[in-house]
Amino acid sequence: MGGVGVGDSERLMNLDFMIELDGAAYVERYRARDAGKAAFDPGRAVDFLVHAVAVNGRGDCPLLAARLRLLASAQSRITVEMAYLGDPRVTDALVDAVNRGVALTLVTGTRSNVIPDLNLATCDALLRRTGAPPRLRVVLHGKPVHSKLIVIDGAIVDLGSTNFTRLSHGGYDEVDVYVRDAELAQVLEDAVERHVAGGTLVEGRVPFNRLHAALESAVATRQAHPKTT
Repeated sequence: MGGVGVGDSERLMNLDFMIELDGAAYVERYRARDAGKAAFDPGRAVDFLVHAVAVNGRGDCPLLAARLRLLASAQSRITVEMAYLGDPRVTDALVDAVNRGVALTLVTGTRSNVIPDLNLATCDALLRRTGAPPRLRVVLHGKPVHSKLIVIDGAIVDLGSTNFTRLSHGGYDEVDVYVRDAELAQVLEDAVERHVAGGTLVEGRVPFNRLHAALESAVATRQAHPKTT
């Protein structure tokens, strides 16, 4: 489970994560979740966050709903390494977390290969809407960031294919693995800290092209919620 592809860029350049689950029970559970035959259970040690267009349709995304509840549950810290940003519902949840005292570390690319200005606009919004307190770290990394990782309170991991975008939250088939395991969470947070050390911690505002960001947001919204004729 994860975002790692098979190309040389994944092997040699990109920041990304993938984990292996070994066991028939995991396969059985994933198939049940993908088919809509089992509800997500946050009490399980391992479960799956799924958006299947054939089951859920476009726009209505139970994966997003579960993610928002997860972000709202954070008590001390949220660690995020994310390729693509821009879903305002997630941005609101991150702002709310920082404003209630939760520490947030966000690592993304200096210039992503798609929606680059929407990514940067989201980073700027986080800093602007929270007042950029020390507990908020926004880090831009020069290497391509392809990760889709959230760690909550050093105990819960959400890792998979799903970005913080409207397309991921309603337009695409997506699947993440949800793991309640402090040891795994620590390994992943340690990896993110190494990426923090190799990136640039943003101070002040993030420059971006406002027109480009607005166009990227509009196109992504339309793709995620196409009109039927």
